Amino acid sequence: MRFALGASLSQEFQSSRLKALYGHYRAVMPGERLPRRSDIDPAQMIAAIPNTYIVVVERSPAGDTTFRLQLFGTELVRLFGAELTGEQVCTLDLGDWGNEWRSTLRYAMRTQRPVIATHRIEVIRHLPITIEHVVLPLSQDGLAVDRLIGAIDMLEDDRDALRNHMSRIDWSNARAVTDGLRKVPD
Repeated sequence: MRFALGASLSQEFQSSRLKALYGHYRAVMPGERLPRRSDIDPAQMIAAIPNTYIVVVERSPAGDTTFRLQLFGTELVRLFGAELTGEQVCTLDLGDWGNEWRSTLRYAMRTQRPVIATHRIEVIRHLPITIEHVVLPLSQDGLAVDRLIGAIDMLEDDRDALRNHMSRIDWSNARAVTDGLRKVPD
């Protein structure tokens, strides 16, 4: 996986849903501090809500970090074939895509920066999809990341192609994650 620093993330999005979420996040960011969960206004990101998830960062006394899904949007339920609210992301069997998801969450938490990732994944043999994914850190005290809000969207052409195959997707067999690129703003 490559990481790139570059131009404004809002110009990087292919998904208008993810761009709307990121725009709202930037609008409520209090200077150099991270926004709180209460700063996020669902009314300002209506288009993104079905594709949005929120994870709570859980730290063990031993220093291990896990991510528990606090919210999992209806479009994500349809895409992944299950309601995953309450689940730990590290226990989900999502094949290679699960590894990329967890890695992107850890990167956003560690850097305390928004991250956009684009991945090409084969979920049904010879039917790859391109997923765009944004992860945005949140903090109750403005400093330590305690939640991450994210959204996942398929590119339009892929969504149309998969519409008739959604029930056959077995995410545990997601393979061939390619063309992955994570970007963070300067």
